[in-house]
Amino acid sequence: MISAEQIRQFCYCPRKIYWRDMAALQYTLPFLTEKGGEFHRSKEERDYQFSAGIRTHYEVYLENSELNLKGIADFIIEHEDRLDVGEFKLNLPDPIPKGYILQLSAIALLAQSEFEKPVGHLLFKSKNRDSIIISFSEELQKEVLKIRDQIRTLMDDGLPPDRTPHETRCNYCEFKKICR
Repeated sequence: MISAEQIRQFCYCPRKIYWRDMAALQYTLPFLTEKGGEFHRSKEERDYQFSAGIRTHYEVYLENSELNLKGIADFIIEHEDRLDVGEFKLNLPDPIPKGYILQLSAIALLAQSEFEKPVGHLLFKSKNRDSIIISFSEELQKEVLKIRDQIRTLMDDGLPPDRTPHETRCNYCEFKKICR
């Protein structure tokens, strides 16, 4: 099953999926990823309230074998007629990377299936920026499924894909020493 996190990583660089998940190489998390993990753990100590919804669900594990997807929603705001799905980020770049948006879109697809309600918005909450709200569109759903299929093909082929055309990303990658 393809994870929402793999979709984000694939958008960053397809080779990360190969080195980490297929070749199963040992790696050390980059500093910012470690800090993000600390932020995720500490956010549970804060009392986030979303008054606009009927109920807010936190840290919801979702999977769907028909979609061949799985992921963890940081939070899901349940309204009477829809859901809003959100992600906490330590720092949120401007613009928001496509991988972040598609990761949350994958989780939104899973939430729609699990709760049997449409998702209206993707929400990003961060310490460094105001909340970002993105409409969950059919185009985003199609992009998630396209990348899911590309990851599946990569895994079936078993060969390393081309690396990202954005060479500056290599500077922050945990596999930069073996990938170049």
